[in-house]
Amino acid sequence: MSSTTNDEHWQCRWAVREFAKVMEQKLRANDHKTEATLLPTALLLRRLQAEVLELEVATGYESEEQIMNEAADVANFALFIFARAAKLTIKRDQ
Repeated sequence: MSSTTNDEHWQCRWAVREFAKVMEQKLRANDHKTEATLLPTALLLRRLQAEVLELEVATGYESEEQIMNEAADVANFALFIFARAAKLTIKRDQ
């Protein structure tokens, strides 16, 4: 994977940091589950699609907190697909 930024000087936007915090909280809450990158990509994609539907419902009927949580679920499944393609692990502290 190529990068046009120098990681040493890379700054993250505030909203990205806050979003990543929620993503990490949800990942930690599920650390006991199977490593997501070991699952087939097709299954991860189906789970991503299901999470998008949950987010859609949340935007119409749930609190802002629930919407943020559902958005983090969507992002985490996209992360699993990204990590699988990049041959990265999602294990904690790696």
